[in-house]
Amino acid sequence: ILRSLFEASYEQPAVRADVIGAVLAGLLILEPDAEDVQQWTERILGNRKSPRPARLYGTLVSVGEEKITRARPWVRPHLWDGYSKISDSRSLVGTAALKAMLALGVPAAEIPEFEERHAHDLHDERELLRALGEPQHYAPEQVLERILELQLTSRAVVSGVADWLAESTRFSQDDPGGIAQRDRWAAVQILRAADASPFSPENEAKWKP
Repeated sequence: ILRSLFEASYEQPAVRADVIGAVLAGLLILEPDAEDVQQWTERILGNRKSPRPARLYGTLVSVGEEKITRARPWVRPHLWDGYSKISDSRSLVGTAALKAMLALGVPAAEIPEFEERHAHDLHDERELLRALGEPQHYAPEQVLERILELQLTSRAVVSGVADWLAESTRFSQDDPGGIAQRDRWAAVQILRAADASPFSPENEAKWKP
């Protein structure tokens, strides 16, 4: 029955993702090496700001149980999901991601602790591009808005921001707000300021699944 639900047709992409997110945890136990199952594992875990955490939770648990090492880079972005500095605690998804990474053989010492830092303290474009890849330290929207404030439009900045935007949105078409979310909109404004639309031929390939 899990396979039949997995392969069924659905009119709305978001409904399809909901159903597959629900059955994927079981399929990862039953058919962990199936290529379509692994492709959908990347797709579901690639949903960076899912409005439905239940999609992610079961998949994260099964990835850890089955030790699907290929999924390490897909799990990592969820490590700091919903982290609360006040209570020093992770969300349900963040906790599942941490357990999965440990089960996948990543030593605890190699998983950075959350430490809030402020992008307005950064002035160098290399520091800002590095910060864009450190969600455990910097809020992406603050980094992107700092880049916009400093009017940085070098080739390295355009490439780094375009890559971040593609990764953020590639599997997240049903996120609430879509491209209008604060961090993504700042990225679009940076690319526009550099006359490098994210939809230009040069960047188009980055947006394709």
